[in-house]
Amino acid sequence: MYQSIQLWNNVYSGKAPWLSSSVKSLNLAAAVSSELARLVTLEMNLNISGGERAKFLSAQCAPLIKNLRRAAEYACAGGGIVFKPYLYRNRIFIDVIRSDRFFPLEFDCSGNISSALFTAHKYIGKKHCTLFEIHRISNNGVDISNTAYSSDSPYSLGSKVPLSSIPEWSERAEKLHISGVSSPLFSYFKMPLANNIDPDSPLGVSVFSRAVELIEQADSLFASIMWEYEGSELAIDASIDLFDKDQNGNPVLPKGKERLFRAFDIDSMRDGAFLKQFSPEIRDRSLFNGLDKIFKRIEFNCGLSYGSISDPHNSELTATEIISSKQRLYSTVSDIQKSLEHALSELVDAVNIWTSAAKLAPSGKYDLSFSWDDSVIIDASSEQKIRLEEVNSGIIAPEVYLAWRYGVSSEDAKKLLPKKDV
Repeated sequence: MYQSIQLWNNVYSGKAPWLSSSVKSLNLAAAVSSELARLVTLEMNLNISGGERAKFLSAQCAPLIKNLRRAAEYACAGGGIVFKPYLYRNRIFIDVIRSDRFFPLEFDCSGNISSALFTAHKYIGKKHCTLFEIHRISNNGVDISNTAYSSDSPYSLGSKVPLSSIPEWSERAEKLHISGVSSPLFSYFKMPLANNIDPDSPLGVSVFSRAVELIEQADSLFASIMWEYEGSELAIDASIDLFDKDQNGNPVLPKGKERLFRAFDIDSMRDGAFLKQFSPEIRDRSLFNGLDKIFKRIEFNCGLSYGSISDPHNSELTATEIISSKQRLYSTVSDIQKSLEHALSELVDAVNIWTSAAKLAPSGKYDLSFSWDDSVIIDASSEQKIRLEEVNSGIIAPEVYLAWRYGVSSEDAKKLLPKKDV
């Protein structure tokens, strides 16, 4: 799994192993991850209601919610991320730990990670410092241990050093026990795809894990298209006798037009002509059609609808295929939203535990609610048509439809109704 995670992160960041000086990245992995993250977090709201405790929890989670789309993109690319709150100077901060920075140690019978190792890195001058933080569930609570190392090289762990020697980690305890806790003090936002790399692993897989080879084919084919354009550039094959010579006897091509002219010995030219135009036919249409078909396979394998990265105008899909394509995207986004909602709920619980342990806010209950942009999951035009038909048939009252349509209360919806003549 670690090797697969490294591959996904490299492909996502434009460092795929098949790239070279001639084969450049189309950044398809980043595009797929970004598009799904955008749709998942579009107009997403987290509401923590209650008393002073709820206000405090909401304030601690606000920075993460503000940058949730970026975190969701990292999760889509790497298969998942961890939200891990920690205490620092009477505040609770939330680390967003990417998939290659944590390692599950234990998981329960439901496949949930119960114990894990987290790593963090930073430079102090020329010293490369590493932090190992381990969370374990014990019989009567959670045990947390922190160990720091320092090395002259980023490829070596080096020797153990005191946490106090590194300012950002100086307030962490080497060993900490929080009693009365039965769940981990972190949450794992996992992509809701079956793990076909290692079915026994609790880790998620990247949203483009089933399209890595297709992404490689797309990058290679696009490189061929670029070579086709470069190789078929208009050129003039001319005898070297037509050009002036420099001091070494080499032909001097017209300044600024060196790419247009190619000098040849007259004897090497096929028909003995002094000038000949080189202008071969470009096969770009067939090549781009082939590339677009690969794009569509990538969209299918990644749970996107057709036209997300392929050309929406270059398609001969039937109405059934279009509907199926949209439903596939709706399902993908909906499943990721459910997974994100579960992870954020567990995160708020963990922040609440830290709040109680450090006595940062008055005790009290809180209610958690989420709202999502339903237009991503539901075909808005179809839903509106159905509701209008229900109003016309008398199944629902007009004010119920207006309240849904304009997002107002029932009382305000009644005010929108036309006044009846007395």
